[in-house]
Amino acid sequence: MAASKMSRRIAIAGASGFVGQALVQSLAGTEVQVAAIARSALAGHLFPIADCYRVGDYSTDAQLGEALRKAHVAVYLAGRAHVHEASTAGSLALFREANCRSAVGFARAAASAGVQRLIYLSTIGVNGSETWGEPFRARDLARPDTPYAVSKMEAEHSLTATARSSGMDLVIIRPPLVYGPGAPGNFGRLLRLVLSETPLPLASIRNSRSFIGIDNLTDLIKRCCWHSSAPGRTLLAADREVISTPSLVRLLAAFSGRRARLFRFSPPILKATAVVLGAQRLATQLCGSLEVDIEETCAALEWAPPLTQNEGLRRAVASHGGAL
Repeated sequence: MAASKMSRRIAIAGASGFVGQALVQSLAGTEVQVAAIARSALAGHLFPIADCYRVGDYSTDAQLGEALRKAHVAVYLAGRAHVHEASTAGSLALFREANCRSAVGFARAAASAGVQRLIYLSTIGVNGSETWGEPFRARDLARPDTPYAVSKMEAEHSLTATARSSGMDLVIIRPPLVYGPGAPGNFGRLLRLVLSETPLPLASIRNSRSFIGIDNLTDLIKRCCWHSSAPGRTLLAADREVISTPSLVRLLAAFSGRRARLFRFSPPILKATAVVLGAQRLATQLCGSLEVDIEETCAALEWAPPLTQNEGLRRAVASHGGAL
């Protein structure tokens, strides 16, 4: 990046979350000025790095004007996570409130403050939950099948209209599951199971899944902040490598000095059991394939993931110190 670009100001909404904290930390020591915005208290170690703002609502809070003042770029990472979602109308309403209404309100506040570019972290779930021989690409027809993914797709559409009417640049990023030190959600749960050497019925699974390490994702977000080819694009994000679920377990075990305790169990029976137990989404993530093609992203932004998947997984395991 040119020095003139590095001297600019970035406002980060959702700075207290997993991706938000990592993004703020990755900007430490650079000439970028950071405004960290969150609805919860921000971690103490972020205060020396960023100007911190606690807001009650991402779309209407009076603090937003001050946080967004003089910001050239705004990054929206806030929202309701998809963990434990239920496929109900009530659940969809909650996701729409957190992931669509708040995002659009924030975008309008950013445009009013003179922000030149908005980066919105969406999800690969907008493309769908599973691939069948062909990877997801940005040009694919959207097929979201969970309340979380539907709300993200609706946010993408609303933000596109807001950006068009305001003249603000918009960049949309769709990542798969994000892993790394301190990762929440299903990756964190799987890692804890591996560290405890819990027997897992995953040895018979033959799938291919894309993930993205937190360092690769934050590097891509920073690339999108300044690259001239980013505006107007929907960019798919992932590591270069794909991996099967049992191979992932074996790697996590090897990197932590544990045994990978995998045993054979019929995948169809495993999926059927998960449906009965109300864990169909988890079964899809463990047994199904989800491959992401990032070639268009890499070509458009002259970018490549800086870390290999093995390096990223080693860092994730090392953050646990080899112990629960």
